[in-house]
Amino acid sequence: MTDDKKPSEKALQIAAQCWCDDNTSDRVMDIELALAFAKRLDNDYAAIAELTERNISLRESLKLAIKGLRHSISCEVIRELMIRKNKVFICECGMDKTLTKLKEHKDK
Repeated sequence: MTDDKKPSEKALQIAAQCWCDDNTSDRVMDIELALAFAKRLDNDYAAIAELTERNISLRESLKLAIKGLRHSISCEVIRELMIRKNKVFICECGMDKTLTKLKEHKDK
């Protein structure tokens, strides 16, 4: 690796721990190899963090879409019930289609 960026302390610790395992503790630590491994760990962590952030953003967007859909369906059901009773319903979200629907319904 020719990247001069220094690896994080956490990645260096993880890389160094590889020489503490039972099957590798008899070997002399290769500093260049440990640094290269730590840099790769940082790159992998960065990629995982980015994917996690995207996943959270997508999940939040989906929640908002579902909330909006539920709200629209609820408003529509209430509107229809109110129209059947010849009452006006204006949703708190500001949609005033009910007035138009109520006029159309009365004209029939």
